[in-house]
Amino acid sequence: MNFSHSINLASAAATVICSLAIGQQATERETRRQDDRQQVKAEASTDHLLTQYLAGKLILMNYSTIHMSQMARQHASSQEVQQFADKLAQSHQQLNEELRNFAPQIAEMATLKQGDQRTAAFRGATAISSSDDHHAEAAELLSRILQCDRKATENYLKSSSQMLEQYDGQEFDMGFLGFQIGAHTWALAELKAIESTGDEQFQQIVEQATSTVEQHLQQARKLAKSVEDDRR
Repeated sequence: MNFSHSINLASAAATVICSLAIGQQATERETRRQDDRQQVKAEASTDHLLTQYLAGKLILMNYSTIHMSQMARQHASSQEVQQFADKLAQSHQQLNEELRNFAPQIAEMATLKQGDQRTAAFRGATAISSSDDHHAEAAELLSRILQCDRKATENYLKSSSQMLEQYDGQEFDMGFLGFQIGAHTWALAELKAIESTGDEQFQQIVEQATSTVEQHLQQARKLAKSVEDDRR
């Protein structure tokens, strides 16, 4: 074997090695791209699950305010408090309409009686295949948490209504306003905690709800002070 032939063989070997290295790098890049796409898809699915749950939770919070406001329409002694109750009911009904449009199946689940139906509705809303065990389990978990939230809302409304029924006149007005100050203070804290969560549509709903709740809280405090001054 002459020197020139050896050089040719070495050159060919180097070319093969270089080609293999380039091919391996391309494969690794494609693998990373696939991993990145899967990660993005998983994060999108998780975010979707989370916003669906949060939408259901906000719907329940609105139902609570609507129920209490309907009670105040009938029992409040002050015309201003009655008008405030009307405004509360209308505003929170409007917020729930926005949330129903965003998550219709979750809205249905928040009002159904049968637990199994609510679970099915939550899974349908996530549009996650049952073969995706990780997200199916997450959907099931969040469904059960939302069922607990719904039961807690029912318990809160029952005990609050029973408490308010013991009062009339200005005592009722102050009790109702006190509940609204507490409920809206908590709702505002919840809304600010999720203001950067989810897609643009959900963030717009949260922004609108935050503005509405802030206004209601200010009005409730102002009305409570007015009623308290009238009692003196």
